[in-house]
Amino acid sequence: MPGMHTHYSLDPIIVLAVKLLATFGLIPGVMAAFWFRRSLQKRSQHRATEGWPETDAQVFGQGKVRREGRRYWAEINYTYYIGGYRSGRYVRAFESEFHACQFIVQLRDKTVRVHYKQDDPDRSVILDRDLEMMVLLAPQYG
Repeated sequence: MPGMHTHYSLDPIIVLAVKLLATFGLIPGVMAAFWFRRSLQKRSQHRATEGWPETDAQVFGQGKVRREGRRYWAEINYTYYIGGYRSGRYVRAFESEFHACQFIVQLRDKTVRVHYKQDDPDRSVILDRDLEMMVLLAPQYG
């Protein structure tokens, strides 16, 4: 229609990445954008779980390790009970396959602390700080 304007908003991470690439070059810009994004994720995860109730969850299964580029991703699954059994997944990046596998082995069949959203108990999160209390973490990204 004449006179109508469409407004597109860019994801702030994309804008930041473009600025970092323009300022520092490709490799440092990508590294800085990754670090910044990871920092934002940690901060928002912490804010989201402030005030969320906690309960114990049981890690189950063998866990998985997958490689994407230069990173190895360790994935564990867990179950917890809030008015019924519920499940969740935790994923963490490591520098080597050995460290990712070691992480999974250390958590296998363990009880971990999980935070869940009170009005949506299927939504849950395991905080890094809660795992650090349990296992000696290997070098990781972020």
